[in-house]
Amino acid sequence: MKTSRIRTDWSAFAISLALLAGCGSGDEFAFDDGSDSEQADAEQSDFGQVEEALSAACGGDDSNQLAASLAVAIGKELGRWEVASDFQVTNGKLELSPTGTLLCGSNCKNVTALLRLQDDASSVVQNHVPATYRSKLTGWYANQKTTLTALVNTMLQKDEGIYQIKFKSSGKLLAPQGA
Repeated sequence: MKTSRIRTDWSAFAISLALLAGCGSGDEFAFDDGSDSEQADAEQSDFGQVEEALSAACGGDDSNQLAASLAVAIGKELGRWEVASDFQVTNGKLELSPTGTLLCGSNCKNVTALLRLQDDASSVVQNHVPATYRSKLTGWYANQKTTLTALVNTMLQKDEGIYQIKFKSSGKLLAPQGA
């Protein structure tokens, strides 16, 4: 009996962690640990309670979970993280740039599908608000691009001080004509 209770507690804990990580609806998670149907029903009940609590805490918004999925898809399908060159904002949506499209070809099905969830037609998906997802993606993109630009500008700054050229033999300073 103790083993059964520990398994149930561990399953509920695992479900909680999985749901909390993305603040999603949790519909994509299912556990089958070989337990009997009564125990499975109890775990589904625990799962439902955890799902309701987390969904309420996250306001029913799946944007963070989708953005995390997009980051993973970018890493796997593009094989790099060059947001400034691989993406652009077009008509208020984050889209692949010509460079990103060229790099992807037809091999970026997940990236493309996750970007399409910004479209208003995706509002039929439970706990999904396309405008919120769009806003977060474009905001994060703008923030990252601004930060990267500032970093590059900081690295490229040079001290332009005043330089004078001195003749070695006489020790006098050179005065350029018309300066």
